[in-house]
Amino acid sequence: MSDLAESSALSLTSPQLPVSWYFDPAIYALELKHLFGHGSGYAGHLVTCDDLKWEYGDWWSVQTVGVNRGLAKAGSPVYQHWHQQVLAYQQGKAPAQGSIWLTYYPGLMVEWYPHVLVSSIIPTGVESCRNVVEFYYPEDIVLFERAFIEAEQAAYQETAEDDDICARMHKGRRALYQQGISETGPYQSPLEDGMMHFHAFLRRELSPHLEQAQRREIEPHLK
Repeated sequence: MSDLAESSALSLTSPQLPVSWYFDPAIYALELKHLFGHGSGYAGHLVTCDDLKWEYGDWWSVQTVGVNRGLAKAGSPVYQHWHQQVLAYQQGKAPAQGSIWLTYYPGLMVEWYPHVLVSSIIPTGVESCRNVVEFYYPEDIVLFERAFIEAEQAAYQETAEDDDICARMHKGRRALYQQGISETGPYQSPLEDGMMHFHAFLRRELSPHLEQAQRREIEPHLK
């Protein structure tokens, strides 16, 4: 569970970065290194974004990424054990995809690895949310592959980079808000194309309601 309301006190930061940072290939490569090398096993060694593919609908997006080097290298002993279980289940063959993430807006994500994982984001306040994770497996894995389940869940629990990234992003956005600054920067394509699609969804769905609220505030003053 992630509860950002419990985060430590935030310090003010300067958001101003050279615009060239967003377009410099060297900076982009450095960002990828820190992002995908951050986790001990998951992002840095399980998947690769070299063959990233996006698909979209009005209320959803799907992101597909490939398997990193056929699961030949793991970032930790825990992940090594899971890689071995996956390859054994696949009879020595790497999965067709490293991960598939289906996001049904605004707060449900279905993740595919060699099975299905459902993550639901439930708002609990203006600055907090709860991430409820449920594990689902094919019937044969449930009945006969207990070692696979235990290895996969151990690897998943070892992965903490998503919580860390979310908390750091929240701190940065709140620090900007406290300074009265709106600093967004461009989207990094193709890695952040799904975010752009989600933001367009929010604008489309929320704008009519915001306009109605604004009219309700203004109309009493026009009489």
